[in-house]
Amino acid sequence: MSRWTPAKMFATAAPHNRRKAAAMQRAEEVSSFAKLPLLSQDDLPVACDPYLRWALQTQWMGFARMGLWLGAKNCDAEDEYSVGILVEASDPIRIQALREIAKVPDFYSEPLSQGGRPSLFAAARIKLTSLAKLVHHFPDLKWKLSAPLKPQDASPPGSAKGYLGRRVAPAGVPVRTISVSTPSCSQAVGQAAVRGGTVAVIDFGCPFLHSSFSTPQGDASRVVALWDQGDVRPDVPWLVPCTAGYGGELGASALRAAWEKSRDLDCDLDEAGYYKELSYLIDYEDPRSRVYRVEHGAHVMDVAGGVVNPVNGESDAASRANLVFVQLPYQTATDSSGGSLGAYLLDALRYILRISDENAPLVVTVSYGSTAGPHDGTSLIERAMDELLLQRPLNTAIVLSAGNSRCAGLHVKRRARGEASAMFRLAIAPGDTTDTFVEFWYPKPTRGVLQFRARLPGGEWSQWLEPDSSVELHDNVTHETVAALINQSSVPNGQRSMALLAMRPTEAPDGDTGSLAKPGIWEVEARLNGAQETDSVDIDAWVERDDPRPFSNHKQTSFVGLEPSDAENTLSSIATGRHTVVVGGFRGSDGVSVNYSSTGPRHKKQWPMTHAVCERDSIDQGLRAAAVRSGETWLMNGTSVAAPVMARQIFNVLHEAQSTGNKQPLDRAQLRQKLVALSRQRGS
Repeated sequence: MSRWTPAKMFATAAPHNRRKAAAMQRAEEVSSFAKLPLLSQDDLPVACDPYLRWALQTQWMGFARMGLWLGAKNCDAEDEYSVGILVEASDPIRIQALREIAKVPDFYSEPLSQGGRPSLFAAARIKLTSLAKLVHHFPDLKWKLSAPLKPQDASPPGSAKGYLGRRVAPAGVPVRTISVSTPSCSQAVGQAAVRGGTVAVIDFGCPFLHSSFSTPQGDASRVVALWDQGDVRPDVPWLVPCTAGYGGELGASALRAAWEKSRDLDCDLDEAGYYKELSYLIDYEDPRSRVYRVEHGAHVMDVAGGVVNPVNGESDAASRANLVFVQLPYQTATDSSGGSLGAYLLDALRYILRISDENAPLVVTVSYGSTAGPHDGTSLIERAMDELLLQRPLNTAIVLSAGNSRCAGLHVKRRARGEASAMFRLAIAPGDTTDTFVEFWYPKPTRGVLQFRARLPGGEWSQWLEPDSSVELHDNVTHETVAALINQSSVPNGQRSMALLAMRPTEAPDGDTGSLAKPGIWEVEARLNGAQETDSVDIDAWVERDDPRPFSNHKQTSFVGLEPSDAENTLSSIATGRHTVVVGGFRGSDGVSVNYSSTGPRHKKQWPMTHAVCERDSIDQGLRAAAVRSGETWLMNGTSVAAPVMARQIFNVLHEAQSTGNKQPLDRAQLRQKLVALSRQRGS
């Protein structure tokens, strides 16, 4: 969720001074960046990530830097530039060998379950200077870039942006710590440290002192682990989890101590004061470090495991469950394109599985996602989640929101025939300060090859693009490169072919003097060359999600000339796996699906899509759940709400199965039957 407010929008600092300072900062970073021995496009294999090609072509201009390499102090310029990657290997040994050049969290060397084997999937962070080694020395690995885009709009006051720019807390903002008793090492939470059933949330913003997350008696917190994957100082009680190697963790003892002190009548700090002491949930751009009033993660966790079920006002098994929260990095949470979501999501899942009780129910809910991707369950993160669930078949569920893009015009399906081409028209909006991406997915033709070409508004058509080639698109006035069209017969993030149209921003962010794409109607044409007239290929195209910032003139890029069927394949790009639970939303008053709730074909081997309430009625359009401070709530809707509603129901079902009769956990087939029944209980 965005943190832009009018106060931040109209900062007192002169805009031209901010732009000048940002430009100087960028010039310094470009100078140091240019000296690094980096991977070139000539080094890339044919079947590589097309986003990596775009990053190299633009010198990483549109991507955000995720902090110093491994959080090292006093590192040189070379160490400051690193990116995340998502990896698949044919053998777990290759994952371990990757440690020679990249940082791979330790939990990837552990089995996925008792008696199981280590995973074939992993997330890692690697220096840009080591990407060439990855390409040349690990040709057997399938991997994709997992790096966030720069945030929308100009630089906030006090931040620095440039090549791989990043948000930083303004100088002088102290990081204070609360005095509590915690272990002296970084193993605040050990393996299988959580006993009993667990509801886990992967989101942003966990007000662990909120009364909704207490025991039913209100005498203790049920939040037993909090891992912030962002740039948290490794000060007591924030400890870098040793198995992950980055971020900051609060273990059960630190959380328990904070809870007790916050309820101490002799203490002069309220909940907000304790969050300030922990430098958590605060606005770093505010000199007073004010605590945010609402957080997306707070609402989601209350719906999934609060002390009272927000849907019916009753207590249930989830009201007594352990709560684990993994907070995504700020850059990932605010980047709606999901550019780095996969790597941090997989890290979060491995962390949760590592500390949870394998013999008790575990439900993980995720209310983040993007729109572009293969949408057939073959992306790296979807197959990684399926692997986790197959190796832990009992008592476990991963619940994903379906997405809210059904009416956003982000998907079209067209057919290229031997005698007729397929045309795609895109409305590129002005005021967009980030790169724009459109993906075209298609199966390999039986005969012939599928070629693509594109043109800018008022420009000439590019040349026809064969598979495994790319072409730059130039502005017809400035003659600068403003876009690239990349057509690849094979990509690591799916099993079909994919063409990528990548475009520069239509409005320059502060400190960025690069070329700009022209707003207006862009066109992409696909033809089946060398085939017979009766041959055809179906092409699914998705515009990558790019949420406009509040109070801006920018609109989401979308397709024009839509057909009714184009809205029927709009699920989140991480929500088409075989074994994850995907949840759409409906109104509780009449059981009718909300019009924005994404849908999509569920293939024969996939679980059926479920639905849960996300709005009371047409007047009360949402569910009311926890804000940041105890006693405060706020209204939120969307499939971000439907997912934790279903997660809560699933946890109650799993708990009931172990609490009655022979106390046997449900297997995946039994859970599937239960979910079908739950999905039919409209308004429950």
